[in-house]
Amino acid sequence: MLEGNPKISVGVFRFGDRIDRYISALDLTEFPDEYDEDVGWKIYGWSKSELRIFIEDDKIVSIACYDECWYRGINLIGTDISKAIECIGSSPEDNPDEFDVGG
Repeated sequence: MLEGNPKISVGVFRFGDRIDRYISALDLTEFPDEYDEDVGWKIYGWSKSELRIFIEDDKIVSIACYDECWYRGINLIGTDISKAIECIGSSPEDNPDEFDVGG
């Protein structure tokens, strides 16, 4: 289960940590075909795309969850947007399917 903690961590992955401490311990794979060309981030994860970990200067800067991301007992992936907004305490900006957690 991937538990999200906004601006701190997703599961065992902590923002700002060096990726090399996780690569062999968790058998992560680098996905060079998925590099973010706009900012030059490297991307790691498992072959099953439950999450992708975005790396800049060898540190975790962003994490994308695709199957599950639990916060305060609610899986935010697939939940009703109004329930997710209530759980996180944030409002969507431009896209009603996505919103920024903010501070």
